[in-house]
Amino acid sequence: IERMAGVVSLVKLSNVLKNKLDDCGLIDDDFIAYLSEMLSESLQENPNSTNEDVHEQLYPFLESSGCSDELIKETSEAISSKFLISNEKKNDKNNNNNNNN
Repeated sequence: IERMAGVVSLVKLSNVLKNKLDDCGLIDDDFIAYLSEMLSESLQENPNSTNEDVHEQLYPFLESSGCSDELIKETSEAISSKFLISNEKKNDKNNNNNNNN
């Protein structure tokens, strides 16, 4: 999980967004910076956010920019897998279960 003392790195978050949204065409660096800041603040305020929370935040912005539902879903999942504490807990639980088998 890409967190340092509860802070989500804007650079790393921006990189994930750029990589996922590169095909959308209408997304520029200012828009990526805005989304990164919005998500970073939200994840810091609610460290137990879920993938659904991330999707709900991104959807209106990305949908109105012409991104497909599938791309929005993939982007939400990419952010969730890298930055959400809830996924770290799931991964730890899965690792513990695998170690116990």
